[in-house]
Amino acid sequence: MIHKIIDQAIPDYIAKVYLKQIMESLHWRINRGSNGFNITEYLNDPTREWEKPQPCIDVMRGDHIQDEALYGYSRCVFDLICHENNVKVSHLNRILVNANYKDVPLTPHIDKDKDNWQSMVLFLTPYMKNTGLQVGKKTIPYEFGRCVWFDSKDLHTATPLVEDHVLPRITVAFMFEV
Repeated sequence: MIHKIIDQAIPDYIAKVYLKQIMESLHWRINRGSNGFNITEYLNDPTREWEKPQPCIDVMRGDHIQDEALYGYSRCVFDLICHENNVKVSHLNRILVNANYKDVPLTPHIDKDKDNWQSMVLFLTPYMKNTGLQVGKKTIPYEFGRCVWFDSKDLHTATPLVEDHVLPRITVAFMFEV
């Protein structure tokens, strides 16, 4: 079922820069209130009172790239993870950034019902606990910088959030052919 759980799939610094780029993307809907959100200030002071940014970005789907800068960084992160873990990829098909909050219903799903498709989910929210990813009947705890690699046809979902965190639970899903 699960190919691999990759702890510290990317260095903390790269993960934080990647998170910052996601939060600052022009395609990301940031404000839901009036007092703004600054990812750099948040990373320096997560205990301050912050409004919550909103979800999500389809960075790349098929041949369509929605955010060139974010795609470039995402592609480098994906290539690094694949290189370090000997993952052979014939074609990267999709990059999706997801964000979930407490009390938002989550639906189990598959990414693609094809034998040669694989998925990787990278966890990018620091300081988050008590949540994770369920693939089939296995639950993988959420850890900053962790990546989970599995068949795209495996049923999976995020586990419910039990804490009210300033940031959403941010994951980046890479779907690719092998």
